[in-house]
Amino acid sequence: MRHTDRTDFDEAFYRATYEDLQHLDSQALFDHWTQTGKSEGRRGSPDQEMPIVELGQAFITRSEWVERAAALRTNAQFPDGRQTFTSWMRTSDSTTGPAVRSLSAPRAAILSSLYRSIDYLDAYLGNLAEQTVFAECDVCIVSVDPVDGERELINAFADAFANVRVYLSDKRIGIYEAWNIAASMSDAPYLTNANADDLRGRRSLEVQIAGLDQNPHVDVVFQDMYLTLDPSMNWEQIVAMGLRTDFPDATLSTLLNGLNVPHCGPMWRRRLHDELGGFDESFESAADWEFWIRCAVAGKTFLKLDEPTVAYFINGEGMSRRKDGPGYTEPAMVLERYRHLL
Repeated sequence: MRHTDRTDFDEAFYRATYEDLQHLDSQALFDHWTQTGKSEGRRGSPDQEMPIVELGQAFITRSEWVERAAALRTNAQFPDGRQTFTSWMRTSDSTTGPAVRSLSAPRAAILSSLYRSIDYLDAYLGNLAEQTVFAECDVCIVSVDPVDGERELINAFADAFANVRVYLSDKRIGIYEAWNIAASMSDAPYLTNANADDLRGRRSLEVQIAGLDQNPHVDVVFQDMYLTLDPSMNWEQIVAMGLRTDFPDATLSTLLNGLNVPHCGPMWRRRLHDELGGFDESFESAADWEFWIRCAVAGKTFLKLDEPTVAYFINGEGMSRRKDGPGYTEPAMVLERYRHLL
């Protein structure tokens, strides 16, 4: 029977859908939905659109996001479009030659695994090049079975900048094998990953490097992140949308509760791999989370930075989010491995 006070709450549906609530009476069931159910991403009726959920946190629905984004795009204060590598090539002075690192050794290495990334690649490379400390970092690209368009863009990027290193893999390898290969391509003391469909603010690498430089006792720095449903939106638009996480501290307890808190684009010390090994290549989606658990078990220290400088594209077709993908099966495998710690 539909609750008479709220047309968007269907008591029978709510009770049948969530087995943990079946013992509640009608008023308690309604109170649960209004007070905690919506924030947990639970639907009040069959017709209600589910909110976007990331790391257990519920945000606006997709329809609400689309409506807000459409209004934002009419605001001349936030022009459309991202800086691309191709546009940089058109406007730069080709006689200046490759970028020269301002320091004798790299401060950080960016681990980049690229596979069938042509739709995002030009803007992704442009986003790397516009980082304020780009010339002080190594960009370690592992390009997996690239199509012609990818190969041409990556080669042009490497030709333009002296700090770009490229490894071409003709065979299909997973993202974590690619990250392990990329990590071996530089001796930089700090490592971070950058995914082709995500975005960083221009100061992102600068802020993360400073976080590790200023906190020698810290092993991993991470930050809250902005969320977007449109990989073409630029940094200013995404920030203006205002959709962002509120991560808890990264502790062993938090990680074992199923939250991959460092999540998107953290930065960590290379020495962690020297001590604890690389990413577990048997996983397709959860090896980063497993590695952070390994770090926490070993007593390593995580620090959440105050400034969010990374934007995460919520891609429903991505490896970690597909309904038939490993993102829905591998978490249980990770928790089984560390069951003795629960």
